[in-house]
Amino acid sequence: NNVNGFRYLGYALTCPPMQSELVILIAPVVPCFCLNVVLTYFITTAMLLFGYAASLLPGDVYTGSFERFWETQQLEDLGVTTKFCLMLPAMVIQAYLSFVQIPCLLALHLCHRGSKAGLPHGYWKLLFIVSITWLAFPVWWCLSYEGFSIITDTKMNAAGFTLLNVISKGSFTLQMLSMSKRHRRQKAFRNAGGQDLPLERVFRPSNRRDSYSSWVVAVLRPYDSQQQGILVEWQALEAPYRAFLVGRRVTPVRYCELDSTHRAELRAEYERMLGPELGTGMESSEGAALSPRSFKDSPRGSTYNYSPDLMPDDVTSRIRVGQTLTTVYGTRGRVLSWTSKDVRLQVPGQGQQVISADDLTVLKVTFLNARGLHLLPRLMGSGMPYCSCVVEGKPTSEVASPVAAPGSKAVWDHEADVLGYSPCDILAFRVWTKDLQTDFHDLIGEARISGSKELRDGTFDGELQMYQDGVLTEAYLSVAIWGLGIPFPSCPTTPSHIPRNVSETTSEDSFRSLFMRPSGF
Repeated sequence: NNVNGFRYLGYALTCPPMQSELVILIAPVVPCFCLNVVLTYFITTAMLLFGYAASLLPGDVYTGSFERFWETQQLEDLGVTTKFCLMLPAMVIQAYLSFVQIPCLLALHLCHRGSKAGLPHGYWKLLFIVSITWLAFPVWWCLSYEGFSIITDTKMNAAGFTLLNVISKGSFTLQMLSMSKRHRRQKAFRNAGGQDLPLERVFRPSNRRDSYSSWVVAVLRPYDSQQQGILVEWQALEAPYRAFLVGRRVTPVRYCELDSTHRAELRAEYERMLGPELGTGMESSEGAALSPRSFKDSPRGSTYNYSPDLMPDDVTSRIRVGQTLTTVYGTRGRVLSWTSKDVRLQVPGQGQQVISADDLTVLKVTFLNARGLHLLPRLMGSGMPYCSCVVEGKPTSEVASPVAAPGSKAVWDHEADVLGYSPCDILAFRVWTKDLQTDFHDLIGEARISGSKELRDGTFDGELQMYQDGVLTEAYLSVAIWGLGIPFPSCPTTPSHIPRNVSETTSEDSFRSLFMRPSGF
């Protein structure tokens, strides 16, 4: 017997991982994913063990007459041997992998829209390579002396298996490299997008400790029994009042921690801001009472709830040279220099201007939570979800929340100040997952808010339906927005924040900006 045991050892180290990899590549759409991977690995290993045991036994596979067995259908006429009994399970497993499992994987890939839904591109070709090349091994085994001894030359037997091994494993490896290269190109496009990258965030040791602390809090927060009650109590408040609270840096958790006295003070302050006659108006910069629904009729230059004492104390800490900022007077320019009180802007067509930091427009954005994340086709692994917000076309305005615990629902309750927003701009919200070990970021969902629609009155508090690749999903993002010192002129009609098709509603530059990874992550 001249069976090379190292050949089967090599098969045992490579073949089970290859079959398991076919399942892992489309893990988000495979039912009972973990169970399928384990079963695939073990049945592939069992096939190799049965094949190796059959190869070790000398003699024929059967001793009777196959023609007589075909006529009588009696197993005794075939004269099966122990070698046949060991070979049969290996052949059955091989047939199952090639004609049942691989077609099922192909069907799952097709039913979930393939690469359009974020599944690997080129997966069909990989399945075809495995299915065809693996069928050649049992055929050659039957022809060789290990099987039916049609080819008795042992050197030819070894050369045949070596050639099949090179073709099978080589083509599989080349296809995987091609798929990986394409995936890296797509990730590079999403992360950079051909636009100016934001300035890098400097992490001091204290900042790293704060980031770690935020991560621990985010992981434990979903298991807090009071979290659900907090969200219910917050949603019970009227939307304008919630937006007012966000403007005062009162998040849902902070609001529920306030006693009745502080809540009464906030409510009284909110009612003082309302028009005494209309009961729903708000003070403009000229002191006139305006209804939140009547800003389309207000004169150009009027502002929504502008008051210097509402400005964040640390707003200048987020200013960077080259960043685009806007003021309550409608001025927009790039930052040349700044101090804690003043900012020098380069205004197109007007030269340099020095403005007060209190005159900057600020959007106070609170990332509340996201639900239905498990329904997103691109959600894979145990990445920690976080959310970012950016003014489209102004990448330096981007802010992001800390990471949350993985799962179908993410809770952040994080407030951030967005600089550089102008009336009629579009806010892009993106939900990402971050692998804390590899620092890999993956964009899993997006939503947009139009300044001429949802933010026409300067506030927003509600849910946004997320989409992937221009296709709506069943995942929703909850945010609250409160504008400080923002003029509201009439805006041209803009498409809804949920585009029917990305190619129809997004220019090339804005499409690229959608896939930029947030700075500082």
